[in-house]
Amino acid sequence: MRASHWEGGTPITRQLIVAMAAMTWLALLLPVGARAAGQLVTIADPASSSKARVDGGSLRVVIHNDPARTPVGVTHVINIPPAELVSVTRLTTVPAGYELVVESLSVFASVPQGQRLSVARIVYPEMQFFIPMSFMATEAGISDYYQGAQAVRLYVNPGDAVQAGFQRSATAGGVTVAITLSGHLVKL
Repeated sequence: MRASHWEGGTPITRQLIVAMAAMTWLALLLPVGARAAGQLVTIADPASSSKARVDGGSLRVVIHNDPARTPVGVTHVINIPPAELVSVTRLTTVPAGYELVVESLSVFASVPQGQRLSVARIVYPEMQFFIPMSFMATEAGISDYYQGAQAVRLYVNPGDAVQAGFQRSATAGGVTVAITLSGHLVKL
């Protein structure tokens, strides 16, 4: 008698018995799991509270046309003239009856070579959010380029203005800054 299998059996017989036991467990547990999975989500119409009925065995679920959320995207290009160090500009004003949820901000700036865009911020009543800026490239003898992007979750109340503020390190030459804000309006 060998220690690798029981008396009278062969390794192939043992493998067959183990495989049959595994298939039996799978056959017993699969219907239980399928029933449980079917009960994890109930899809209902929010207007009538009636449950969705699935015909043909498939249901495609998507989030679209949500009247409570309206996408917002705002891009402004700001030119800071020579001799000015700071610039503040209004990006948008939140309409009455809505809250603005800002989800991302990005900034691209072209400054005279040797200067820096030292501050980039979003300002709304009693709040400021600073956008980290990174050096990107130099155009020999002409400009330095900076960029910044940040995923955020900023909530702005109805009637409030959202402004962008920029400050550079010196006043020689002009600066061009592009800022993009994206998010959505939520109906209150």
